[in-house]
Amino acid sequence: MGDTYTRQSSYTDGDVITAAHTNDEFNQILAAFAASSGHTHDGTTGEGGPVSALLSNTITIGANNDNDIILTFDANSSNGVLSWKEDEDYFEFSDDILIASTEKLQFRDTAIYIHSSTDGQLDIVADTEVQIAATTIDINGNADVSGTLTYGSLSDGTITVTAFADEDDMSSNSNTLVPTQQSVKAYVDATVTAQDLDFQADSGGALNIDLDSETLTLTGGTGIDTSGSGNAVTFAIDSTVATLTGSQSLTNKTIDVDNNTVSNIEVDNLKSGVLDTDLASVSSSDDTVASAKAIKAYVDAQVTASDLDFQGDSGGALSIDLDSETLDIAGGTGIDTTGSGNTLTVAIDSTVATLAGSQTLTNKTIDADSNTLSNIEVDNLKASAVVLESEGIGSNDNDTTIPTSAAVKDYVDTQITAEDLDITTDSGTIAIDLDGETLTVSGGEGIDTSATGNAITIAGEDASTSNKGVASFSSDNFAVSSGAVTIKDGGVVTAELAADAVTGAKIADNAIDSEHYTDGSIDTAHIADSQITVAKMAANSVDSDQYVDGSVDNEHLAGSIADSKLSTISTANKISLTALDIDGGTDIGEAVADADLFIVDNGAGGTNRKVTASALKTYASGASASKGFATAMAIAL
Repeated sequence: MGDTYTRQSSYTDGDVITAAHTNDEFNQILAAFAASSGHTHDGTTGEGGPVSALLSNTITIGANNDNDIILTFDANSSNGVLSWKEDEDYFEFSDDILIASTEKLQFRDTAIYIHSSTDGQLDIVADTEVQIAATTIDINGNADVSGTLTYGSLSDGTITVTAFADEDDMSSNSNTLVPTQQSVKAYVDATVTAQDLDFQADSGGALNIDLDSETLTLTGGTGIDTSGSGNAVTFAIDSTVATLTGSQSLTNKTIDVDNNTVSNIEVDNLKSGVLDTDLASVSSSDDTVASAKAIKAYVDAQVTASDLDFQGDSGGALSIDLDSETLDIAGGTGIDTTGSGNTLTVAIDSTVATLAGSQTLTNKTIDADSNTLSNIEVDNLKASAVVLESEGIGSNDNDTTIPTSAAVKDYVDTQITAEDLDITTDSGTIAIDLDGETLTVSGGEGIDTSATGNAITIAGEDASTSNKGVASFSSDNFAVSSGAVTIKDGGVVTAELAADAVTGAKIADNAIDSEHYTDGSIDTAHIADSQITVAKMAANSVDSDQYVDGSVDNEHLAGSIADSKLSTISTANKISLTALDIDGGTDIGEAVADADLFIVDNGAGGTNRKVTASALKTYASGASASKGFATAMAIAL
């Protein structure tokens, strides 16, 4: 910002004007117009008015040096910068340039130019030639060529065309030439004569179609559909044919499971009513199978600790005493049984015929009610539908799996524990062989045991000073509820307490209050240092009668005197000027009004008085005020 004019002197009638006064004024004017310190006319106060016109046919911008010249167009939100690049020798504009009419951007003369002759169209005009020199020209649109298009070659990136060819016999046989329509027609007409198509099917012998006059019809036989689209004929099996991997339902089919492999059979594939989930009531025929869960529930209900109850297809209900008898599982007609280790094997014998053959069906839905499934073996069932001995029935308690015989036997053998009695105590585990051992029930300290008939009685001994046991309590002193013994209120009287039996450590906090003190029972000697705190004193419980001289000092008054406890301070010299915090006050937030008040030292004698802002204004404009109150005037250029 340049220097502004500041008036140096003010005159009244009768004043003497000297040369110094005039020189000071002119020096201010010179500084205001000097090149280094004069007005900038940038719109700020004291810098002169804005320059709206430069009246000259020749205007030079720049300082005639090697720096770039920058002209800035300063707007509110978007600015523009036009730069003359000294070293590069060209103009650079930082924003878009809009030619908002049909005006032209001309080169060399008026015959070469770029312009927009109509909205939406850009014209590049030259009187001789427009040349575009670039490695790649990308045209994203249709090209409209009204003259002759001459090219060196055309390429789609894979095939390159170098010329058009008019050859009826296609003798060039080139992959870079494009034949004309006439050449293609002449070549095809000369090549395709009254030829026919020879073909032969599985039956019917050799046949042919005259390509000029006949039509070949492709018809599907049983299970085959044909369809045509464009130049393609599609043969496909129809919906009456099953595929290897498709999902279809087979009806009225008989599948020999022994001759084929049926896999992934799950429990939910069984016909409704075939799976028994409750063995309490079952079909009288062998037309159902039991789930693992049903077998487990049934076995759990049937297996007792004394015998094994069972029943076959005939012979009625039977039982085996597990301690003294042996169950003999014998094979009937066509059945052999063998035992090895813990495994009982029931198998068909050589009198039962089996069939052979190996085929695999995949993704088929077989309705077992309208088809016949035979020779199903365990390995024909899906793995997740079978419970093996190694998996255990106990961990497969559900109605969606079927256990193997070994799994059933293993589960039954595991559940039947009539041979011994397993006992777990707080400190150990034992097993009693019910056939050869005796369980002894012994009482520990304070416990007696006795047995009569089939009953064992466990009773507590009387307690004594040397033996744990059962003790009785006087109802005068104690109360007993749900096994808990408590001392009644008043259950222990003073006479039952030994001397010095109650110490401070035995008394709960706040258990003794003023009701338990007698006058004079607590004196100063029984109060430890710092035992009485402010929190222990009632409000207003300490007054001047309790203070001794010097007991209250400045240290004990800090921050403890509330404003409501202070009277108005009227004594002079009790508050120093440095004690007033003016900086911490709230700003007035508005212009000073005539009625606003100030504090003055009246006559500099120590007596403070108030004065209004209007009185200060009157004083400032009076004859007794210094020239420091005069208003400085600026010259607007």
